[in-house]
Amino acid sequence: IVYSLLGEHHHAQAPGAAAEAEEKRGVMRSMWRERVRGVQRDVEVWQGLLAVRSLVLPMTEESDTWSKFASLLQKSGRVRQSYRTLQQLLKYDPLLITDNQQP
Repeated sequence: IVYSLLGEHHHAQAPGAAAEAEEKRGVMRSMWRERVRGVQRDVEVWQGLLAVRSLVLPMTEESDTWSKFASLLQKSGRVRQSYRTLQQLLKYDPLLITDNQQP
């Protein structure tokens, strides 16, 4: 799977029209979502898959997948890593926000 994703990443970086590149990104997003649904619920597998995926798509464009990964981390006993993943996704630390502050 990782080699396939790297190949797709290479094709996404090829020169071309912006509209064509965005269309390819949309196709890749859909394809990757299907792949994530098909892989085992194992932290190591998801971590590798998302590491490759993040080369092309930022976390914010795949927030559902990253939220599921954070949940998987928590269920696996990796609470700190889950928290850090959510912090990166939110782009702030919710524990540092007071009632008077907004992110």
